[in-house]
Amino acid sequence: MATHGCSRCTSTRSTQAIPLAGPPGRLTGFGSGSVIVRPSGGHARPIRPILLINYAAPVSPRAARAAALPFALLAIALRLVVAFWLEPLSLRVAPQAVGFLLAMGGFVASAGLPLGSYLRLTRRARMLPAAFDIDAVGRQFIAPATPRWFAPWTVFGGWIVGNLVAVACVPDAHVPYVTGVAAVAGLVSITIVALRQRPLLALTAAGITDHRPVKCLTIKWDELVPGGPQLPATRNPRQLTVHSWTASTTEAFTPQHLRVRDWHVDPAFLAHTIRTYVEHSKRRDAIGTAAELARLQETFTHSPAD
Repeated sequence: MATHGCSRCTSTRSTQAIPLAGPPGRLTGFGSGSVIVRPSGGHARPIRPILLINYAAPVSPRAARAAALPFALLAIALRLVVAFWLEPLSLRVAPQAVGFLLAMGGFVASAGLPLGSYLRLTRRARMLPAAFDIDAVGRQFIAPATPRWFAPWTVFGGWIVGNLVAVACVPDAHVPYVTGVAAVAGLVSITIVALRQRPLLALTAAGITDHRPVKCLTIKWDELVPGGPQLPATRNPRQLTVHSWTASTTEAFTPQHLRVRDWHVDPAFLAHTIRTYVEHSKRRDAIGTAAELARLQETFTHSPAD
């Protein structure tokens, strides 16, 4: 089973003496999801820093993606409420301009409320970590599919399905059939997107494997040219480019593009990891261990884009 370890610690400066009960050096109090560690020495003096350890349980990327499905269903329900209750009601509101604003407000809110709620509740889960999931049994590092891009589109897709269902109820000979089929197809699609585990990236002692919904691409470490990939110049690049020793017709080396935007990992950290294992073959056997992940994180330098 893949596990993910991520500790989030922040430091804050204290300018006042804060009395904290309990023996020195123990966890003394809870507040806002954090635990305060009382420094040794009795009554708290202006300590710099007081350590705050965040104990909020992180939501996994897979759970964040799956959570998009109920919000998509909420978007469908709200769109139908607007179509079959609010819009007919707005036609009876005077003056007509007020009724129009009422209908348009409901139309926008039926999409904005589910989408905004999802983005708010999963904000931390969608942050890209400088870390991998560790598969200790398979001895591999895994970057799962990210909820950062797919999940919001899943929620918005639910709203589109709601529009199709509303149109399908129009009394016409052909429209209900066509839009009804499209609505069912859309609902199946957003369910698959929310629950599927791919795309997924796996790093093993042998190389890199990009697991896609219909195929897999494997690149061996020894096939890659040292020195790359370069750290991305932008914060959210679509892809990382690596080069293999096989020459192409136009370049000395063959470029291969890794769609890093699909994976839940910091692109700069992934580039650093790939370059490390291309240039240091002796470290490849340690892939899939917590000690090796910690070593990668210690030597990681953030890109200028950060």
